[in-house]
Amino acid sequence: MKILVLLALICPAICFSQSSEPNKSTYLLLDRSWNKPVRQVDSITAQDLNDGWFPIYTTDLDSMEYLIAKFKHIRKDGENRKFYNEADFKSDKFVFNISSAKYTYADRYDITIYSMTSIGKVAFKIADMGSSVNQAQATVDAVLAYLNRTRKYINKPLKKQIPAKFWF
Repeated sequence: MKILVLLALICPAICFSQSSEPNKSTYLLLDRSWNKPVRQVDSITAQDLNDGWFPIYTTDLDSMEYLIAKFKHIRKDGENRKFYNEADFKSDKFVFNISSAKYTYADRYDITIYSMTSIGKVAFKIADMGSSVNQAQATVDAVLAYLNRTRKYINKPLKKQIPAKFWF
């Protein structure tokens, strides 16, 4: 009887404590130069930030890609003097700081993304008012291409292991 009670108490703890996806990490470390492959980690260190990594939660990759895709036509939007409202870029784990300035031929934008992580706010500047709208467009295109590659890399199915054939 005691064994049954003990098994009834231990079995749910063992069954439910194991993750259904054992290889999933908590964070993705994105390269700020958008060249190196993404790193999947369970915790962030100050050394990761010093080495140029931008941390986001693994579950927020799609939302980050969606929000940055709103800047996909930033050059044309600058020429048309489009105003980006920060409220349209609201997210649980990201804060966008957006400002614009009128220049002769097109508006220029200052766009900074803050990622809310366990170690605090981490900033990354997408566009700078000191740079042209063409440079901002190139940066947005590079970021979107990197996020698309990252999504494909993360969702890539693992190779099936072929069982060994035994010849008798």
